[in-house]
Amino acid sequence: MVAALLCGAAVAVGRSRAVDLILLAAYSARQITNRLFIVDVERGIFLDIIPSTRRSLVGAWSPDGKRLAYIRFDARGSQLSITDSWGSQPHHLPINPYPQIPAWSPDGERIAFFNLTLTTLYIWDGSANHAITSPIPMLPSPPTWSPDGTQIVFVGLINGTGELFIMNADASAPPRPLVPSYQDERAPLWSPDGRLIVFASSRESPLDSTLPLFLYDTETRQTRRLTRRG
Repeated sequence: MVAALLCGAAVAVGRSRAVDLILLAAYSARQITNRLFIVDVERGIFLDIIPSTRRSLVGAWSPDGKRLAYIRFDARGSQLSITDSWGSQPHHLPINPYPQIPAWSPDGERIAFFNLTLTTLYIWDGSANHAITSPIPMLPSPPTWSPDGTQIVFVGLINGTGELFIMNADASAPPRPLVPSYQDERAPLWSPDGRLIVFASSRESPLDSTLPLFLYDTETRQTRRLTRRG
């Protein structure tokens, strides 16, 4: 269905909890553009939420599934916008510098995002955006909030490989490496209780084409391997 519509590539980047909707990011080979669609699963309807003169490939549902934050691009740069679950009545946030890769806080009151060069993490609190990290190279992956909204994990780029960093969301302390290994680490996710963080890493198999999963305990600061292969 997606290939017939776009003749390109597509990936589901999120699902609304409020109604049966899927946020679909798509790339068309015929038209050099990236688009975001909202898919009504029950009725099979595709809704293009970005005007034809703009493009976007990054979006995130709010925790309650009733709002959508997305990045739109045009000749002037990028802009962070918020809309309802159907893509209507967009509200464009006055945020600088050019925002990238939004991620909602668990309470839906804040949005974390990176700047254009992926060197600084910002948080929008509803009135202004605040830089919470000093410049550090980062990989283009979403920052990950702890379930209580007090901490954020992100993937830094150190010596050409991904390394996980953890920091307080109020910037009361600088980011610190989560589990230093000097190997490639990706895709961190918190457990619902906020104690554990699962992530992919090449730390024990640097030449493997797939990354096994590891589990980090924030209380004991111990790491153990979960899978033999990715």
